[in-house]
Amino acid sequence: MKKKIYFLLIVAAMSACNNNNDKEAANKDSVSTTIITDTARNIISIPGKLCFQRVLQRDTISIELFIKDSVVSGNLIYNFYEKDRNKGTFNGSIHGGIIKADYTYASEGKTSIREVMFQLKDSVLTEGFGVTLMQDNKSIFKDTSKIQYTQVFKRVNCK
Repeated sequence: MKKKIYFLLIVAAMSACNNNNDKEAANKDSVSTTIITDTARNIISIPGKLCFQRVLQRDTISIELFIKDSVVSGNLIYNFYEKDRNKGTFNGSIHGGIIKADYTYASEGKTSIREVMFQLKDSVLTEGFGVTLMQDNKSIFKDTSKIQYTQVFKRVNCK
């Protein structure tokens, strides 16, 4: 009788360990959002949202990204130490992993619009920089083919 009880306890303990691993695997899956790429149509789709952050000393840039087919939208905050922060929304498109959007933000008491570009590749988001000019009260890139993608963002859990 004691052997049967020990055997049942061992089986129960092993089952509990396996269930815990399954729960951990499920949690990992829920934290990491799958990026679905349709290479034939050059489209990326993400169920839900992705969040990224870049911290450099006391400066923080945070981005919430929503992608459905080739349409991109989200929230973007530039929080620079001892400077006014830029907080706003962006809307645009994604083609070939390149996001091109208009960022409408408030800073220093006024609303502005500027073009932003990001590269999304293998769940890594990188911001692009280049020469800009003003056109129709909006800051745009002079030549988008010369954009340098240099500012890498770290993937973070969305709040």
